[in-house]
Amino acid sequence: MSGELTVALKKGLRKKAKKALREKSAIERLRKSAKNGEEVKQLDEVVEHLEEVAGQEAKRIFKNIDGIEFEILPLNLLKKYTNNAIKKAAKKGVKLEIKWIDASHPNFLNRKLLGKFQITLDKKKVIMHLRPECPKITFYHENWHLDDFLEKGWKEYVNISKIKPWLHEESVWLRVLNNRNKWREPELVDAYEYYKWYCVEKHKARYKINMEIEKLLPKYKHLLN
Repeated sequence: MSGELTVALKKGLRKKAKKALREKSAIERLRKSAKNGEEVKQLDEVVEHLEEVAGQEAKRIFKNIDGIEFEILPLNLLKKYTNNAIKKAAKKGVKLEIKWIDASHPNFLNRKLLGKFQITLDKKKVIMHLRPECPKITFYHENWHLDDFLEKGWKEYVNISKIKPWLHEESVWLRVLNNRNKWREPELVDAYEYYKWYCVEKHKARYKINMEIEKLLPKYKHLLN
């Protein structure tokens, strides 16, 4: 496919995505007609994807972080995503605070910390820690933790954290896997390795083996150690 044709197709997709997003009343009607929380979640994921396509006016940004090349969300798209997450939480009566991992953040120098979802003693408040140069997969990861919290509520979420905390990461990993078309292969492998580490090394728990991803591990061994 020629470069000119590729550019033309991408412009056409962005135009269609923008048009779809302008139909806010139709989107709200779909939300109201949703039968359950899972349907609302699926609709939100579609809207997020449309926003992502519509926002790809500039060249995609990639950054090498500890050997893994991550796709970075443009700042305007990151702010839109975080604002959407704040509104989503507010509809459930929960205050979501965004804390940026910048020079003023206590974990700024911890290069391995790209994001974190934090519950608090206040049952109606949670915190999402994100770097301003935020990998797309990191935002989705923390946002899926938020979805689980909003669906389960403070009490159930905390109980899981106390008894089987690895189930939180398993829930997110399975979503990462089910949306694998959104990530590059090294990002997917890195997410799988984190899930394994969290289960096995941190909590001595079993994890769901994925043989397809396991076969890719030797290819990225030099990056994951």
